[in-house]
Amino acid sequence: MERKLGGLGSFLSASLLSVVAGAAGCGNSTTAGPPTGDGDGSVGTGPAMLTGTVYGASADTGARTPLASAGVHLIDQSGTELASVLTGGDGRFAINAPPGWLGFLMVEPGGGYTGYARAQESMQGWEVYDVVIPEEAGVARECERAGTPYDPAKGLVAVGINPVSQAAGGEGATVSAPHDPAFVLAAGAVIVGERLPPICAAGVAEGTGGCTTLARSNNIFFPNVQGTSAAVSPLSPSGGTCSLRYGISAWLVAPHVLTNVDVDCM
Repeated sequence: MERKLGGLGSFLSASLLSVVAGAAGCGNSTTAGPPTGDGDGSVGTGPAMLTGTVYGASADTGARTPLASAGVHLIDQSGTELASVLTGGDGRFAINAPPGWLGFLMVEPGGGYTGYARAQESMQGWEVYDVVIPEEAGVARECERAGTPYDPAKGLVAVGINPVSQAAGGEGATVSAPHDPAFVLAAGAVIVGERLPPICAAGVAEGTGGCTTLARSNNIFFPNVQGTSAAVSPLSPSGGTCSLRYGISAWLVAPHVLTNVDVDCM
């Protein structure tokens, strides 16, 4: 079902899409020295240090601003916090993690922005992982467009999909914890559903075979997720197979926190 609501000049094409476009797994190891921010971690016995900058994205334009004094946490898959630091005045942080560790990096920025969490894997050396966080008012606006009032006391799960084909659609996901109807952001619309709709071929009418003529994202948002963790199960399209990028069985869910989950299809 599609809900064609409003224009493209708002949060729809700005901060929420930029946040998921910069999702987990996009970090690159580097041999550069430590950051200039005030953050400093102390956990771990190996040379695995995560560094980066936390940015806030405008709900209206997507413009990014470094966020000072944002809390950056490393949380293991059981929900235990391993380390916590604050970003410096330039939004930068540095936090140590055990080498080979797989858990969650969670940011609590305050100041009208949502929290953010993603899977995080540590290796060796200096690793740079920037974080982009949306304004909470923009998150609420998109949920309302999908017909669901945003509840900041619950979580938001965003499944970013690397599709088999941009046009074919069919990739999707389910979230085990109770939540309100999932939706996909598109140009001028919010498309409700747990799978990416196919893009209509030239000359094919909107809605034929469930297709859309709108440019859409490859991200599926699950609003108002209840509890403290949830399993995410990829849905494969016809002729393809999808799997989680990181083998995590229980994804972190927290109040007013957007949890990003990456799914790769082939």
